[in-house]
Amino acid sequence: MDTIPPTDSNYQIKWADFKKVFKEQFVPEVAVSVVRNEWHALKFNKNKVLKFNQRALELIEILGGSLSSMRGDLLWEEYLRKLPEAAAQYVMQQARLMRHVHKIELTLYNMMDIMAERTVSYLPL
Repeated sequence: MDTIPPTDSNYQIKWADFKKVFKEQFVPEVAVSVVRNEWHALKFNKNKVLKFNQRALELIEILGGSLSSMRGDLLWEEYLRKLPEAAAQYVMQQARLMRHVHKIELTLYNMMDIMAERTVSYLPL
């Protein structure tokens, strides 16, 4: 049975080199695709907010995001959409408060911190 492409014949590149170049070019795209899918599928759970925030942080860093991201950043907006409606409204209220009182914008880190403070304090010990 012939391999495709035929091993080391009629090509300017050897099969081993081709496999290496192919892997370098396409595997990272597949890995990023898997991480994006996991990010999109990540669900907020008020009983496991710390685990949710930890995994969200890991995925955001892999996707090239930053904890200093602010409103308008895609990852910031998507994190907000993952929250229950009441929690999202609370976060936006805090964002307005920070902007008007402290003259600073709410970062992704601030949002995660707000959710942890608001949720963890109500969990049973």
